[in-house]
Amino acid sequence: MSILMSQALASPVEVESGPYKISFDLKTTSQFSLNNSSIRENESSSYMIRVISDNRTTAAFAITGYKQPQYAAFDCQKTSWLLMKALAEAGKIQDPTMTDRQIDGRDAQVQTYRSGVLEEESIVTLAKFWLDAEINDTCGLLMGMNKVELRIEMDRDASQSLLDTLKVSITGSFNDSAQNVLTNGSLVQELDSRCQEKWAELGYSDSIIGAMGYCEESAD
Repeated sequence: MSILMSQALASPVEVESGPYKISFDLKTTSQFSLNNSSIRENESSSYMIRVISDNRTTAAFAITGYKQPQYAAFDCQKTSWLLMKALAEAGKIQDPTMTDRQIDGRDAQVQTYRSGVLEEESIVTLAKFWLDAEINDTCGLLMGMNKVELRIEMDRDASQSLLDTLKVSITGSFNDSAQNVLTNGSLVQELDSRCQEKWAELGYSDSIIGAMGYCEESAD
């Protein structure tokens, strides 16, 4: 399902994907479209929204709802930072940063870096947070059932505006009538394993790799 947004955006965009409602404000008058898709697997359901501008995906949201609670603590920041530094030293990325911040009132982990394949002013922003993370009374661990991941390829101001204005809420329950659902456990795109491994090295999940369309069969 694709929704064309062609008007000047003076107020936040709102879109629903499965049981989730997402709103954000890019504070831009440029035209862009939204592409909404979903994946159904045995233990989880993922809902993805792409922001498409100038014939490329400039932002992607991947929201995964699990049937059972999942460990919701972030990856060790030291380990993630060492990986980013190694990639920078290898010349794959430039100017990496990693911060903890609030997104929509929830604790989030945010990484940024510059990529040589993007426009000079664009930066890559990766962010993730849980909608419902809380300490489980039984095991004493931070657990959650609804995870949000983002990848943004925009200039710094637009990226910051998206993070500052993003709102995600749960409005319903999972159902079998979602648009474009795949029931065989595969991603929206057929992923090439070597391509997937390359992007996974940068810390991207399968959901984000699929949402951004990096490893489609038709890709060069």
